[in-house]
Amino acid sequence: MKFCPNCGNKLQPGDRFCEKCGFQVAESQEEKPIVTEEPTPKLQQVEKKKPAVSPISAQSQPKKEKVKTEKAKNQERVDEKIELDEEKSQNEVKIEKEDKKEINEQEEIKTENQEVNEQEIQEQKTNEHEEENKSEKSETKEAIKSKN
Repeated sequence: MKFCPNCGNKLQPGDRFCEKCGFQVAESQEEKPIVTEEPTPKLQQVEKKKPAVSPISAQSQPKKEKVKTEKAKNQERVDEKIELDEEKSQNEVKIEKEDKKEINEQEEIKTENQEVNEQEIQEQKTNEHEEENKSEKSETKEAIKSKN
């Protein structure tokens, strides 16, 4: 019996090509001899057999997958909620900081205004005192002149 040297398929006498893989067995009978011994078979992929599953576990498997899917969805929702809560918290902190900054600026302006007002009042009092002193000096001069 003759076999293809490429795939190990049985060959008929006179075949130039393997019917299974198309390998050129021999260009002529003289150039390349046909292998007459059984070649070592090439490694072929072995189909993985699924483990035997009882009808009960086969039915529960889709349920388990549904449960896993639901758990994954729920976890995604929880993660999204946590993320939104963190963003909300960060925004609240940011708003609080902005509010405090605005309040501080308003207090600074108020303090500046009070200082300006106090300076104006002080200047007014100083001016009033100077005017009083001038009028007292004038009166004193007039009194001195009238005595003379």
